[in-house]
Amino acid sequence: MKKSFCWILLLALAFSGCGYRVGSILPTHTKAIAVPTFQNKTQEPGVEMGITNQIINQFQIDGTLQVVEEEDADLKLDGAIIEYRREPLRFAGQDFKQVTEYRLRLITHLTLIDLKTGEPLWKDRVVEGETTYFVSGSFRESERTALGALTSQERSGLPTLEEDLAHDVVESVVEGW
Repeated sequence: MKKSFCWILLLALAFSGCGYRVGSILPTHTKAIAVPTFQNKTQEPGVEMGITNQIINQFQIDGTLQVVEEEDADLKLDGAIIEYRREPLRFAGQDFKQVTEYRLRLITHLTLIDLKTGEPLWKDRVVEGETTYFVSGSFRESERTALGALTSQERSGLPTLEEDLAHDVVESVVEGW
């Protein structure tokens, strides 16, 4: 009696699931996405191009959706970069005036539109990317390397800000997180 109850309980648990789903939650008719250049609502010039390009690259790596022009797309991802934030993390010297490590954050608002119906699947979703970097040599060059605008031979292994944000954006679209 105990053995049969255990087997029934085990089978019930195996087939019940927990509400998690593997793979995309997108409508079945969606195969392609358009990613227009994000709007830059910050004071940091030019970040929108690198972010948009990195998001397109991440969609290509993910492979769930093909990136195409809007007239050929099933979905359109509209985005706006609303905040570029630099936060000091670590200081040097006795007076703690010299910052040696910073955290960079980009905050975006996203809207995903089903182009077949014209309706948003979701809108005003906030997605944030971040990275940290040490200042070595030129402050501006260190920050641009952390952002992803420059490549570095000696990257710390951390993703650039563009890579981190792009990964989170694509995950948000494909997996609904």
